[in-house]
Amino acid sequence: MKMSIIKSDTKYKHFLLERAKSGRSGCRSCHQKIQKGQLRVGLVTYRPHKTVQWHHMDPECIRVREFAKKPDELTHEEEELLADYLEEVYCVPPVTVTFSLVTGPLSMAQLAQVMCKKYGKFRSFSFGLETKYTENWKWRCLISTMLVCNTRETSMLAFIKPLFSMCPDPESLAELANDKESRIELLKEAERVKLKHAGKKLSYIIGASEVVIKEGGVPKTRPGLMAIKGVGRHVSSVVSAWVHQKAEFGIDVHVDRIMRRLGWLDGKEGTITTEARVKKMVPEKLVGHFSRAFVDLGQDICSYSPSCSECFLQKACPSGQQYLANDW
Repeated sequence: MKMSIIKSDTKYKHFLLERAKSGRSGCRSCHQKIQKGQLRVGLVTYRPHKTVQWHHMDPECIRVREFAKKPDELTHEEEELLADYLEEVYCVPPVTVTFSLVTGPLSMAQLAQVMCKKYGKFRSFSFGLETKYTENWKWRCLISTMLVCNTRETSMLAFIKPLFSMCPDPESLAELANDKESRIELLKEAERVKLKHAGKKLSYIIGASEVVIKEGGVPKTRPGLMAIKGVGRHVSSVVSAWVHQKAEFGIDVHVDRIMRRLGWLDGKEGTITTEARVKKMVPEKLVGHFSRAFVDLGQDICSYSPSCSECFLQKACPSGQQYLANDW
């Protein structure tokens, strides 16, 4: 299967696709070595000098649809691998995914419409199940959301593979409370994939599984969710949106940062006030998806050190306008 490679015309940042020249480079996402000859994706930046950050060509390590160059003489197997990667990331071939720069000021409702179109993978995680949205999927979503707090999503996704392989249902995870050997095995895996606060989180998800068993499913109310140790307001909002399809919007430090860059927060608003504003201004059916889209934007572009040159909001965002004015 042939898959065309779209060239990036950005002046400041682009992605390279090539075979690793040695086995010394490490993936900046999963921190594992990239084997010699293996296809790798390099994020190239020029601020203040040219640097390349290498990643595995894996949706769990990096999500990219534009590459600056194509490796010479791709084998048929490598072409299929590339096609599978691009389709898994975007669910459709990348040649059909286009998005123009947004110009002019945006209201929150307008931005919700725009971002939900650009980031279309809301509730798309399977968490290792062939059939999504079953009761077991709901439990897995709760556990995964608890695990991802204060850590990278790539680390969480790497950890749940052995976790759900060992414990495919709430009952088997709850049994870990009396299985010290299995807990030690999982903690070693958590350390390998750099999952933060693993010991505490393992205790929390065991307790959460006991609650799910007792309640006959994932609690449907915010008080019920927040009664679980390790579940705060942010996790309860995300789980309500994903599992129960409620109009809830999760606020964490990353969402807060993006909203401030957009000029929507001035430092006085708290989480509850911000949630209320979003629910008031954004169509109800988009609120949950809008919450996830913020996460994707933060991972792709608007991180702690933003890549304004790559952002489709650069002409509408105050920070992006400052970037353009300074010609960084």
